[in-house]
Amino acid sequence: MDHKPAPDGPDGGVTPDWMDAAEWQRYCAARAGLEEQEPPEDEEEWDGDPECAPPAGMEDVPLAVITAQAEADGAEHAALMARLIAAGLDGYAHRRGDPPVPGVHGGPAAGFGQGLALDGAAPCAVLAGLADEASGADRGFAGVSDDQLMGLVGARQRQQSWSAWELLTAVAEFIRRRPAPGCPLEGPARMPRLWSEHACGELAVQLHLSAGAADELLGLARDLAVKLPGTSAALRDGIIDWDKARVIAGRCLPLTAAEARAAEAIVFAAPGVEEMTWGMVRDRIARAVIQVNPEAVIRRREEAARQRRVEVWAEDSGNAVLAGRELPPAAALAASQILTARARQLRAAGIGGGMDELRVLAYLEKLGVLNPLDGSPVAGGAVGGTDTGDGPDTGDPQAGGPETTGGPDGDDGPDGGDGPADGNGGGPDTGGPDDGGGNGGGNGGRGPDEPGPGGPGRPGGAAAVPGEVPAGFAARVNLTLPLATVLGLAERAGVMPRIGAIDPALVRDLAAAAARNPRSTWCLTITGPDGRPVAHGCGRPPPRGSPRGRDDPGGPGTAARDGPVYLPGDGGPPGSGTVRLNLAALTQTAAAGGDLVFALEPLAGPCDHRYQARGHDPGARLRHLTGILNACCTFPPCRRPEAQSDYEHSTPFERGGRTCLCEAGPVCRHNHRDKQAPGWHLEPAGARGWFRWTTPSGRSYLSGPTQYPD
Repeated sequence: MDHKPAPDGPDGGVTPDWMDAAEWQRYCAARAGLEEQEPPEDEEEWDGDPECAPPAGMEDVPLAVITAQAEADGAEHAALMARLIAAGLDGYAHRRGDPPVPGVHGGPAAGFGQGLALDGAAPCAVLAGLADEASGADRGFAGVSDDQLMGLVGARQRQQSWSAWELLTAVAEFIRRRPAPGCPLEGPARMPRLWSEHACGELAVQLHLSAGAADELLGLARDLAVKLPGTSAALRDGIIDWDKARVIAGRCLPLTAAEARAAEAIVFAAPGVEEMTWGMVRDRIARAVIQVNPEAVIRRREEAARQRRVEVWAEDSGNAVLAGRELPPAAALAASQILTARARQLRAAGIGGGMDELRVLAYLEKLGVLNPLDGSPVAGGAVGGTDTGDGPDTGDPQAGGPETTGGPDGDDGPDGGDGPADGNGGGPDTGGPDDGGGNGGGNGGRGPDEPGPGGPGRPGGAAAVPGEVPAGFAARVNLTLPLATVLGLAERAGVMPRIGAIDPALVRDLAAAAARNPRSTWCLTITGPDGRPVAHGCGRPPPRGSPRGRDDPGGPGTAARDGPVYLPGDGGPPGSGTVRLNLAALTQTAAAGGDLVFALEPLAGPCDHRYQARGHDPGARLRHLTGILNACCTFPPCRRPEAQSDYEHSTPFERGGRTCLCEAGPVCRHNHRDKQAPGWHLEPAGARGWFRWTTPSGRSYLSGPTQYPD
């Protein structure tokens, strides 16, 4: 076998040639035989159509010979690729603009091969239809080669950008139809300088977005129409995607329209923009904006510094993020260096773990909530007495009571629901002492006789675990802790405000910490099959002198040590009755108190107005039940907690509206203003906690009581 030099060959510097001399002779003989073949007598002649003309110099070659030649070339190419791969060499790279892969391009996705017509075609409805046909009705991609599949992937990405551009053009038209007062349509884009403050809510409810996300969408649509025509065209043509368009618009916020067009021109003048990652585009537009107007960049940074804050949201893993936003860059870098220095000290002290783990321990130590040397909580590290959210503590049919489930979904992360970047959910969750059901948090943590894990003495020298409930855990933080999970009868998720879903082990830890604190509040919400509240009760000690006290072997107090006891109401409405629990049995904590009795009050179905207040303002009991029934603002996409919302009458009180569960509920201040704007309407929907919102477009959206998760 012949060999040729190759510096990276597998056998000492040479790589075997993929075709030896004998094989080359057979290949040449086969090609010569094809050229000598006679066409069949019934072979059709070329009909003269220029688009179907054979290649130059092959006008007289029969079609059968050309077809056989192409098939032979395809087989040759397949054999060549197999030999290259076997030899450890790379095949062809799929890059836009490169020449086509040699060989026959057949199959349903033939046009999507590298360098062919559809490989770089501009996105449109026709391209989408061709991609659908090539992918197959069941998207099985039958007959599609790897090269063609990559072409389809690229086409789908360009189609996605085109669809995003179509959405933004529709949103831009919506802005034109909702200008702010005194803002006429102007300029080549015919856009108002500002849109109506109520446009955000109308768009949010239609697209199921938070107010913050809807506002961002409106801003992006206007910026692309007015300030960034080049970015808009690049999105339309599939050169950039949605995220890259957002980062360009975001960096150009402090610029005028003329300056923004100059900055985007700098970015798109660079070669290979379509091949840049999001980070590369962000870097280039940041440099371009500074080049165009450095003073505007400085002003924006200084203005944003006045909005510095600390935010908390959930990681996808179930852990949490605690982040300082808009910090001075020098201070942030200095703080990072301090944490690194302390992490090195902890390592020298024998604490195990990588630098990332040790930096986290140093961070929690600086905040005063954890001693990294032994993993124990630090006493007095937080201020108690703050209510943060809503949600009932719930039971389970296996525990001897009616069907009950967990509490409402927790807040979403930075870009969804009402996380830190959401205009509907920013700021701390604070409320009154009676807000929400759920278990109040405790200042207990672990006592001095219950040392935590961690420290140099732990097996293997592992780092202290920063997952324990610290002693500074704020009192009366209302959490949603499913009763069945607390009792160990089920492994259901709980909910923690600003964090979201929490795992069963953390549910039990938090319940035990709450039980140690006498200021903790305990409530119970019973839900129906759809997860909506049916009844609710607040925990109270049993009345003194009860004939069935906790020392009575047959009394409910004794049985409560093994599980909740439900006593249906005698002749009362559906959902009435009492549930009796023992805190020590509930939390497996000897320091917990005794029995609690929950007097259930019905919440579902047509209203009997039993909780109606005579005046405009609700009493404490009505406001509490309102928060259980509707834990968030009743505007469908809004996640603002009830404790941070106004108590809103659907029909104004001065016009005969009731201060009752059936006609009033929580509405955040933003949506409160929407409701009072022309074209907006809010009305009760026939049962407690149900409301119907109508927007200026004439569309109606139904809002119901909170659905608590299973």
